[in-house]
Amino acid sequence: MKSILPLLFLFITGIGSAQQSGLSLQECIEIALNERPTYKAAKLKSENGVFDIMAAKSAYGPKIGVSYAYRYNAIIPTSLVPRELGGIGAMDNGGDFLELQFGTEWQQDLGITLEQPLFDLKASSKIKESRINQNIYALEEESSKEEVLYKVTESYILLSQREYEVKSAILDTLRTYNSLKLILNGYEKGRILKMDFNTARINHNNTKSVLTTIVDRANTERYNLAFLMGSDHLPNIAGNQYREINQLFAEKEKEIPSDKETTEIEILKNENKLLGQQIKTLKTARLPKISFDAFYGANQFSQNLSPFEPNTWFGNSFLGISMKLPILSADGASSKVARLRGEQRIKEQQLLEEMNTTRFENKRLDLTLESLQKEMDFLEQNLALQKENVSLYQARLSNGKANAYELNEQELLVQKTSSELFQKRIQFWGAILEKYNTLGRLQDLINF
Repeated sequence: MKSILPLLFLFITGIGSAQQSGLSLQECIEIALNERPTYKAAKLKSENGVFDIMAAKSAYGPKIGVSYAYRYNAIIPTSLVPRELGGIGAMDNGGDFLELQFGTEWQQDLGITLEQPLFDLKASSKIKESRINQNIYALEEESSKEEVLYKVTESYILLSQREYEVKSAILDTLRTYNSLKLILNGYEKGRILKMDFNTARINHNNTKSVLTTIVDRANTERYNLAFLMGSDHLPNIAGNQYREINQLFAEKEKEIPSDKETTEIEILKNENKLLGQQIKTLKTARLPKISFDAFYGANQFSQNLSPFEPNTWFGNSFLGISMKLPILSADGASSKVARLRGEQRIKEQQLLEEMNTTRFENKRLDLTLESLQKEMDFLEQNLALQKENVSLYQARLSNGKANAYELNEQELLVQKTSSELFQKRIQFWGAILEKYNTLGRLQDLINF
């Protein structure tokens, strides 16, 4: 039995020294936001959305290019000119017109082209699409950040709970050790039965077993927190976090703000808006496109394959405005619009489901918090009374005014109530965290 004291001393000093330089919740979150690949990927996607907007805007920029063609005219085109114009090389067909061939067998065209869009509703609609997409990417980044905040906070408060349980388990083990010493003293003097002494040993073994289990759980949660932070090192959290978080959650439970649109709802609304804009883009494909066009270059005409024959090049240039208006196109635009409208109806139902789920979760969590608070109040009162009873029975036993069975029974009650209270408090914290997350107010809870 003497070996238990050095063991408990190591537990206490180990926990104390580890917590002197422990991490706060905000520090753990900062590390996670800097290291988690999922959040960094969402952030990069949001940043790339800016380039999509720039790319869409470039459709309104000038397009300058080099145009070159070299072709062989197998059949030189023939035109008809009025007979009175005549002309060398004209063929008389006996009618009112003469047949006149224009061009040569070989021809080259080389020059610089310029196209400047002046009116293009499709390009404008594409710019709006890219901006909506950028909003969606930004919201997805926010959603990824909220997920990191939620999971890291959940793990952090659970680890603080586990470490507080370790301290409580140490005190429980010391208490049962003290009871065991009292009963052993009575047993050695023949005043206490063997079965009561055995029960006291069982109680003490149970508290040692609970202590070992809780230490293992704390270490497991420390590994989980390290994973969520994207860290290769196991974190030690700041000391006294259990009491501070318990106080914080007690205050925040009374200050739960009104709900707002969650990030998921905002994403669904923007996705629905994007579908509507895509429909407008398809419809603009049938509208006219007006551009300013220019060409500056030269043409070569030759009867032979002579790309560099002198005195065969002639300058050519033009300036003008062109309009393109599609009349008939088998691009399936009507089917695409119908499909997008169908996707809009699907998105509307998803949005309705998300809003209904949020309202239901809010109500459920309100009832859960109310119920858990009542249960914890009763358990805290009972635990305080039971611990007082253990102290009283220990004093009575040492004075020979109580039996060991009664003390053992009180020890069991303390262990049971303490375990129930720890579990209820974990559920209570988790419900508050989930409540703020459901409301879209998670950052209000942890002040980050």
